[in-house]
Amino acid sequence: MNGPIRRSPGESGRRGFRAEALGAAVLLVAIVCILPWGTARANGLSIAVRDSGLDIESRETALVVILRTLAEKTGLSLSLAKPLTEPLSCDLREVTLEEAVRRLLAGHNHALTYRKTPAGRFLPERLIVVGTDPSRQPSSTGGAATAGAPPAPEGPHPNISLKLAWFREQFNGEERLSGHLAATFFYDAAGTGGILITDIAEGSPLRQIGLSAGDVIRNVNGKAVTSAREFLQHLGSLPAAVNFARIERDGKAPPLYLYLE
Repeated sequence: MNGPIRRSPGESGRRGFRAEALGAAVLLVAIVCILPWGTARANGLSIAVRDSGLDIESRETALVVILRTLAEKTGLSLSLAKPLTEPLSCDLREVTLEEAVRRLLAGHNHALTYRKTPAGRFLPERLIVVGTDPSRQPSSTGGAATAGAPPAPEGPHPNISLKLAWFREQFNGEERLSGHLAATFFYDAAGTGGILITDIAEGSPLRQIGLSAGDVIRNVNGKAVTSAREFLQHLGSLPAAVNFARIERDGKAPPLYLYLE
């Protein structure tokens, strides 16, 4: 004859723990099932990747957290030359990755590089943020930056790839290059300054990076340019964290993107 089953306090406690763990697991599964597929939520941030585009909702979230989460969700490679700790609030619905990047980084100098697929399509591959763009400052509300309207899209652009060692050698010290470049200060009706290149010496490395007479240079990686000497100084002190330069020109010419490898 079998007697009553007696359970020790320890065993009873383990049964209670198992029941609580099971309940927590069921709750977690329910939450995952409720959230849309491809949605990331953390610290007031929600990013959903859908067939119709990206949904990004942020409330006072550090910009660097938004970008890193976006990169993780989309497979984008991210390179930052400076910490982006400013809080940002936004509500973007069904936007492309390119549009999301333009809006989130409306006040920063950045570049989005692409890879070409066998089918001939261009897909975003790497996002590089190199500094603040003085010509494109986002609006702010209650101390938090708000993503503004995007500028005119630049679209995929050809990469100007240069050897890092060659570039450092050619642009190390503005004194040697000062005779290669003739430029005057330029100030347009919109109040934006820069330099107007009037002449570049034949065989100068400045020609090899895509510059020519008639170019109006606004800034390099967000650093304002007010003289030929300052322009050369900026080229010689590019951030080693990304080894990249974005030379902002006037609205008639697209920016120059230099990739140092």
